Amino acid sequence: FWLESQKRWVRLRVSHTGLRTIDKNGIEAVLAELRSAGQKV
Repeated sequence: FWLESQKRWVRLRVSHTGLRTIDKNGIEAVLAELRSAGQKV
């Protein structure tokens, strides 16, 4: 996934449901949620 705000690519292993969530909410929002949960991205 390309992050425009950070000007870099991020590789994530996501499920089909995860892809739908990213499409619905946006990659920036999903990454912010992952970081707040303590996941390393």
